[in-house]
Amino acid sequence: MSVLIVEQDEDLKILQLNRPDRANALNGQLVQALIDEIERSSDDGTRTLVIRGSGGSFCSGFDLGNLEEATDAEVAQRIVNVEKMLQALHHAPILTVALVQSMAFGAGADMVCCCHMRIAEPGSRFCMPGLNFGILLGTRRLKTRIGADNAVRVLINTRVFDAEQAVEMGFLTHIAGRESWQQHIESARKAGNAVADRHVRRMLNVVVNDTRQEDMADLIDSVGAPGLVQRIVDYRNSMRKKSGKN
Repeated sequence: MSVLIVEQDEDLKILQLNRPDRANALNGQLVQALIDEIERSSDDGTRTLVIRGSGGSFCSGFDLGNLEEATDAEVAQRIVNVEKMLQALHHAPILTVALVQSMAFGAGADMVCCCHMRIAEPGSRFCMPGLNFGILLGTRRLKTRIGADNAVRVLINTRVFDAEQAVEMGFLTHIAGRESWQQHIESARKAGNAVADRHVRRMLNVVVNDTRQEDMADLIDSVGAPGLVQRIVDYRNSMRKKSGKN
C-alpha cells in the first residue's frame, strides 16, 4: 500500500498521507514521496495542490518509532530531509492547501504552516514540540505566519492550540467541517486558475520570503548537538508517561 495517495484531476492535485495506523507520521518513505510529488507538481500542469491525511488525523509529525536503533547522524539526516520537504512545499510556485482533521503535531503542523490556504475542522489541535529536544525546524516560517510574539509563546511553552486560537493567530485561514471541504477545494482551484500561471509564479516568488539557506543552517546546527536520539527518546517517553501509555 502506498504511503502517499496521489489524485490528479487536470490542474488539481490531491496528496493524501496514507499511514493511518501511525497517524500519518512522517517516515523516510513518506517524506521522500512528498518531496518527489511536490517538486513534480511545479511543472506537470498542477495549479492547485491539496494535502490531506487518511484516517482520523492529518499528521502526527516526525515518526518517533524505532529511534533507539538509529544513530544520531541517521536521525539528523531524516530531520534534514523533512526540512527539504517543507521547503519544497513552502516555495512551490502553485497554490497550496492543507486540510486538517483532528490534529497536526510537530512537522505535521509545519506542513500546514507552509501552505497558502490552511483549513481545519472544528476542534483540531496543533503543537510544535521540537524545542523540547533542541530542534529548530521551520522557526522563521512560523514567525512570518503568526508573528514573533505568538511564535515564542507557541514554541517556548510547547503550547497546544486549537483551531479557534489558530485562526486568531493567523496560523489557519479557515475553520470548516469535512462536509464542506470539497467546496473549499473548488474555491482554491478557481483561485489557482484566476490569473495566468506565469503571473502566479512571479507573485509567489515575491511574497514568499526565501530563507531556505538560513533555515537549513539553523536546523543542521541544532540537530548536530550530541545526544539527539536520546533527547528525542526522552521526550517520547515523557509524553507516553503523561498519556498513561507507560
